[in-house]
Amino acid sequence: IFVWWWTYAFFPVFISKALRKKLVITGTFNYRCPMAFSDYFRRPWWQRILIKYSIKYANVNILVSKNEYEQIYKDWNLKNIVYSPHCIDTVKYSRGMYCNRGNELFTICWTGKENVKRKCLYEIIDSIELLKDKLDIHLNIAGHEGDAFNEVKQYISGKGLNAYIDILGSISEDEKLTYLKNCRFFYDNDKIPPRQPFSPNQYLRIEKARRILCGRLFIRFYFYLSFFSIHPQSLY
Repeated sequence: IFVWWWTYAFFPVFISKALRKKLVITGTFNYRCPMAFSDYFRRPWWQRILIKYSIKYANVNILVSKNEYEQIYKDWNLKNIVYSPHCIDTVKYSRGMYCNRGNELFTICWTGKENVKRKCLYEIIDSIELLKDKLDIHLNIAGHEGDAFNEVKQYISGKGLNAYIDILGSISEDEKLTYLKNCRFFYDNDKIPPRQPFSPNQYLRIEKARRILCGRLFIRFYFYLSFFSIHPQSLY
């Protein structure tokens, strides 16, 4: 059984023990991240117990952060954790033929209520409203459908932007690759907690690297939550 992230892994772990199946968990643990929105130590006590149960009783835990691997190994002395950094298929994610239709934009955002705020999805939609009369522009939004999916659709309709924005929901890996190769710009935004230093390398994760390899201009804005200003070094 393969599980993505430890947050809700306690149930698959329990099932794996009942069925005598091996179980592997991977993801970003967010173990000790004082400058992030949340980490393991700021979760409620009962969540920490369930997460620790999951990592302790999984057959293998694959950590993609060397820092987290070293911290957890030191603090918990677990023998069932391994470190495996992210890697990219540079053949699959390669620069394709340039064939965009006008100013085609693309973004990926799971439409959970908190995630659409963190990923500045409403701000991205507002930017289309500002640009639509000046440019031949169209935005495609992909991502798993969360509890804000219909709310986002209504927000787009309310602004009269149905002709300029398509909200696609979940798409396949091949469809995502097609959109990445055919768009002119890729939007990726984040709201950063107050006092957190700006570090482009810190936020250049696996998905971002894939998009750059596809040959698209990668636009990333950082909104500081203390005063919502756009950092001048926000363009990749």
